Amino acid sequence: MNVKPGDLAIIISAKRTLEMIGMIVKVERLAESFEFEDLLKNGAPVWIVSSPNGIPLRYTNGEYRIVKSRPVSDVFLRPISGLPHNEEVNDEKPIKEVA
Repeated sequence: MNVKPGDLAIIISAKRTLEMIGMIVKVERLAESFEFEDLLKNGAPVWIVSSPNGIPLRYTNGEYRIVKSRPVSDVFLRPISGLPHNEEVNDEKPIKEVA
């Protein structure tokens, strides 16, 4: 699996809703098999992801909506790594000495 619950991730690909590519989302949980059987057919895990700004969703009938959470296949997600929230970042630049 590429991501785990609680991760921030970037959507790197999409089948129908190309507007999602590049969006930052929070990985909430694995989708239950009964929720999205059609997405789970290929065997890849499917995650429920969320965004406070909304995520585009295009249905097979062409209907388009903005939703707060939606399923995304694991293969379309990459985690955003960085420092853990409890570590401090020293962003001070060293002072150059002039001779």
